[in-house]
Amino acid sequence: MGVAEDFVPCVGTFEENGESFSASFCYLTLDTTDFTARVKPRVGQPAIVKPGDTIIGVVRGTRPSMAIIDVRAIAEQPHRGLGGDTNGTLHVSKSSDQYVDSMESAFRVRDIIRARVLASDPAIQLTTKGPNLGVLKSYCPRCGTAMGKKGKGVVCPECDWKDTKKMAEDYGIGHIL
Repeated sequence: MGVAEDFVPCVGTFEENGESFSASFCYLTLDTTDFTARVKPRVGQPAIVKPGDTIIGVVRGTRPSMAIIDVRAIAEQPHRGLGGDTNGTLHVSKSSDQYVDSMESAFRVRDIIRARVLASDPAIQLTTKGPNLGVLKSYCPRCGTAMGKKGKGVVCPECDWKDTKKMAEDYGIGHIL
């Protein structure tokens, strides 16, 4: 807080009854050369998904020609919150460099995936073409156990359910979300 007669309010500040206030929690900078008060927010703005970003998401639903993905994080900023639209779509033609006849043969509900953003306006469109993109972790559709990698597919260690996936090269490695 300051007196408006001493410092002119700038972006991020406002004046009320002759006093200057910050519009958010911030760091205050008083410039004595031009007598202006400026603020820098202490809390960063939420990240907005944009083309070229690599995201971590969860498959919410599949249809023969597409998967619906809940975008949970931008891979380069995993602990930063997201703002804006977080619903993405992945078309079967953008899922793999290999032929995929149906999304159910590459992805299942609850799969955790890494994908690249192709477009974000008007809607988030994703691709998993490439060796570092695809399923990072999968759960057995029969018993819910985390599935392990076996060859070019996955297998459940509890009930022996086998499945095919469009897996990222680092499937099952490290902490995910």
